[in-house]
Amino acid sequence: MKQATATEVKTNFGKYLGLALREDVHITKNGTDVAILTAPKPLRSWTNELRKIIAEGRASSPASSRSENNDAEYKDAIAAEIMEKYESLN
Repeated sequence: MKQATATEVKTNFGKYLGLALREDVHITKNGTDVAILTAPKPLRSWTNELRKIIAEGRASSPASSRSENNDAEYKDAIAAEIMEKYESLN
């Protein structure tokens, strides 16, 4: 859980929208919670799955050992996994 003031969220709204994909953002005014910024469950699940896929891909295929051709294949494989996960959420 992240906590931020209403003024801070207003000033950096894009930052907090991105953060809400990972964790709830409690918005305070005068020290009191007034709102919670959160991502819809399917979207949060999708972004968590995306992070796992990317982390697994990096662990199993270090960038230093990939050629440009293999890099394109790697990106295609990641894109296919992402689409598969996204479609399973809908």
